[in-house]
Amino acid sequence: MENTKIVACIDQSTYSAYVTDYAAWFANILNKPLELLHIGDCPSPNLKNDITQKTPRRQLLNMYYDRALEKGVEPSLLGIHEEYGYFIEKIIQYESKIDLLVMGRRGEQTEKHQEVIGKSIQQVMRTLHTPILTIAEEFKTPKNSMLAFSGSEISKRLVKHLAQEKYCLSIPLYLIMSGDRTDERQEELDWAHKTLEHAGYKVISSFILGGGNIEDTVIRTVQEQCIDILFMGAFENNSLYNMIFGSKTVDLLRYLNIPILHLH
Repeated sequence: MENTKIVACIDQSTYSAYVTDYAAWFANILNKPLELLHIGDCPSPNLKNDITQKTPRRQLLNMYYDRALEKGVEPSLLGIHEEYGYFIEKIIQYESKIDLLVMGRRGEQTEKHQEVIGKSIQQVMRTLHTPILTIAEEFKTPKNSMLAFSGSEISKRLVKHLAQEKYCLSIPLYLIMSGDRTDERQEELDWAHKTLEHAGYKVISSFILGGGNIEDTVIRTVQEQCIDILFMGAFENNSLYNMIFGSKTVDLLRYLNIPILHLH
């Protein structure tokens, strides 16, 4: 079975630079292969996957290949790849090769519209079960991270995934649970705390009280604590479709410019 890798989606938007930088950072701290992937609209026969090709799209990939090298990615762990066809169809076919997918929150068609979330992001998040890191601004070395934990099955699966992959072990991880503290919810939070702490995370856990739903709580806490990267999953009692297109989650993706790692 082919080894999985971090895959960074590259297009002609300015977000591709930010995507490359964050993908390179994760590749370096996790010591995992990184592949820069471009999915084009038109087929290009006889195009091989080496960096010597001089087509406009290959030149784009070469540029970000060089950028990833400058960010410290080992040449032996770095590659480029081109596919042609409908983006969502190709990325589904590619899913089995992906350990972490890194995408700009906006693309070529939407990068000038800050209030719009890219259509490709919406389609991918509705379809893939691979962890997806969405990027909205230029790279900033993360100094802390936050996990929004609800006690739902998806949030428990996210805890287990983080414990297995060991993202960002060197920085504090704020583990928050929204709402009133009960014995049952305290037990769930304690389980998440111990699981992550055992995996090596520097966990700071707490209940966040106050009105509003979990999306409101996440936005407020990220802003108050100056969080640099957010881990989140689908929320309880919401279909994935409603999660993506519901106004509160769209607000979260729109107004929080920090990287967000999604899992469902």
